[in-house]
Amino acid sequence: MKGVKGTFKTYGDQCGRCKVILTPNNASSRTRPRKGLESYCRSCRKTWDAERRRLNPEKHKQGAREYKRRLRKEVLTAMGGACRCCGEATQEFLALDHINGGGNREHHLLHSTAGIFLSVKRRGYPPEYQLLCHNCNMAKALYGKCPHQH
Repeated sequence: MKGVKGTFKTYGDQCGRCKVILTPNNASSRTRPRKGLESYCRSCRKTWDAERRRLNPEKHKQGAREYKRRLRKEVLTAMGGACRCCGEATQEFLALDHINGGGNREHHLLHSTAGIFLSVKRRGYPPEYQLLCHNCNMAKALYGKCPHQH
């Protein structure tokens, strides 16, 4: 039902563009809080997204930057919002520390810092991560412990 507020597509409906029947294999789900399926099949949605990015690259980049900032702030807040070692609470100075190492490997696997933040959020903020300020994090990496720890 195109254009009717509050309606959504279900399996068996047609893609709004190519008219293919939407199935679990080709349909795109809407993200929360909206329920149901996207109006387009995955292929048409992918084409539409690529065209939108091509026509408005700066808008796309700005949206991506804003999303990453919100995600980072959300994760830092959920994990206490301050360095576990010295108590520094300025968000620009905080870093996500892998308590048992392995941050470099995870960064390469997930391809970005935002990927790590998203992974930590999706896994419910597992205990193998902590917040450290960049100074404490570097001291831990270079000297094995922070000077704040006696």
